[in-house]
This record gives sequence, C-alpha cells and structure tokens, in this order.
Amino acid sequence: MNIYDFLQSTDIAAHCEKIGHVFSPLDMAVIIALSEKLMKEKHAAWREVISSYPDVPIHKSLHWSARDSLRDYLRELIAFEERCMKEFYEVDDNIVYRPDVIIKDNGYSGDVGCFPTAEKAWNAIREEWDWEEDGVSYAIIYKQTIGEISRGKEAHFNSNGEMTYIEGYDKSLAPLDLIFIHIPVPFEKGDIVTMYGRDNEPHVLADFPHLWQKNANQYGREYEDYVAGKKGDGSDCLATTYSIPEYGRLLRDWYPHSLPTLKYFRGELKGQERFLRYLSQYIKENDGDVAWLIDVYDRFKKEAEFDDINRMFGGWWLPLSEEEFTG
Repeated sequence: MNIYDFLQSTDIAAHCEKIGHVFSPLDMAVIIALSEKLMKEKHAAWREVISSYPDVPIHKSLHWSARDSLRDYLRELIAFEERCMKEFYEVDDNIVYRPDVIIKDNGYSGDVGCFPTAEKAWNAIREEWDWEEDGVSYAIIYKQTIGEISRGKEAHFNSNGEMTYIEGYDKSLAPLDLIFIHIPVPFEKGDIVTMYGRDNEPHVLADFPHLWQKNANQYGREYEDYVAGKKGDGSDCLATTYSIPEYGRLLRDWYPHSLPTLKYFRGELKGQERFLRYLSQYIKENDGDVAWLIDVYDRFKKEAEFDDINRMFGGWWLPLSEEEFTG
C-alpha cells in the first residue's frame, strides 16, 4: 500500500516518501481515517492493513481503553461503518434530508431545503452549486427525523456524489482520529503555510508544541509521551501560527488536528498580508529589532486603512496624501 497517498498534505507526503519514513500499522490506520478518500477506499485500505501488516495493540490513552488487537478493531469499524452507510439511505415518512456544502475559505454556504431521499438532496446540490466556480470543498447531507432539533446524522460527499465520511457512534469504537501519531514534516519555523479548507489563507508557522519542544514543555509533556498515548490525543497534532484575518489584527492561534493538512502557501501575499513575509524572515533568523518589526506591520496596517477610506469616500475629502497618512 502507498500510505503516502492517503496523507492530506501533498508536501508532507512528498517529504515522508523522500526520507523513506515507515509508519506503524496503527499510524497507517489513523492516516487512512483522516484522509479525504472515499469510504470504500478507506475500507479497502484498512482491510490491507489487516491482511498485510503485523497486528499491534492500541495503547490506553485519554479517550481510549487499551485494546489487544488493531485488526479486531478495524474489522469491527468496517462492519459498523458499512451498516451506517446502508442505514443512511433508508427512508420513511418521518425522515428528511438537508443538503449543504462547505465553501473553501468561507465555511458553510447555507442549506437549500428538505428532501425525502438522499438522492434528491444530492440532485439539489448539483443544481444549486458549481463545484469549481463556487469553490466547493465538499458536500454534506444531513439525515434528520422530522420534529427533532438536532441536525441529525451526516454524510460527506465529493463532487461525484461519492461518500467520503459517514457519522456514526458506537461507544465501543472510539474514533481513530483521537489517537496521536508521529508525522515527519518538511516545515521550519517561519515558513508560510496554509492548511486544508484554508487554501487561500497564509499563516506563518510559529510552533509545533509537540514536535519542536522535544524536552518537557510548559505543560510538562515530553514528545515520547504523546507517541505512547500517555499525554494528549489526536488534537495535539497541531500547529501554532500567525495570520491576519479580514479585520486586520495580527492573530496568533493554534489549530487542532492541523498538522497532517499543512502545506506550503504558494499564493501571492497582498495588502496587509505582505507583513507576513517580514514576520517569516524575523522568526527564521531570530534577529533584528522587535520595534522595527512592529513598525513594518503598522505601516501596512495604516496603508490598508487608507485604502478602505479611499474606496469608501473616493478620496475627495482626505486632507492627506497616502504618504502623509501612513508616515
């Protein structure tokens, strides 16, 4: 099996393949679960893990009770998900299906009504949205019982209407994405990256709390504790980054589960985003004066404010030139 093909980030996949990194059977099972592959492709891959790789235990962790056999778990998971897939399409007079889509860099689009079958809900998606033109990332169809407030069960679909995810719950089957796994990355501090669902949003990479702090960090955790499941869970596969959202503030934030989805930002930095290039340089070199860095950021921020005012009022009322306004 080419497990690299299941990694969400093509940059991480290329790096892992280049260095010849070998994932454990448990790592492979988690990577398959996190992938955007079709459900049938995930199940085929898990069956190959069962038949072609050594059986391993699943360690006890925050959300998991220890299990003696990964193979037994995967067999149970496949059977459960296949049952959920079948039940998703079963209808009666009390069931409705609500279609929705996720737009890249923009979140939910808003649903377009209720339908008696999943097939009719999918047809509504095809009629309402153009996958490429509207920037659709994936489609969601919710199966809901009439009169219930909850959103109901959900399934995700690609542009061909093929299922990539099915929601289900069985207390004996904790989700694989709650397991921390080791994934080597090609990135360095200061690299400008983006992540799944945010392809047009640049972020300056500040830290991998679990990866670049090999000794005990501020939380008293050591890297080996993550891998062994003694501390944390899959959400600790995260990145800490700087970005500049639309409202113009420099934001430092962390994104759980983001590490497997990171890739280099290859777009153009525009407006205030140009500051991120200087921030990237500063983090990489770790020299220069902080006041200078803030001065650069402040200039770009004032320039953006000037452009907003100029667009709003046409520039006719401003007593200052752009140079005088921004200093």
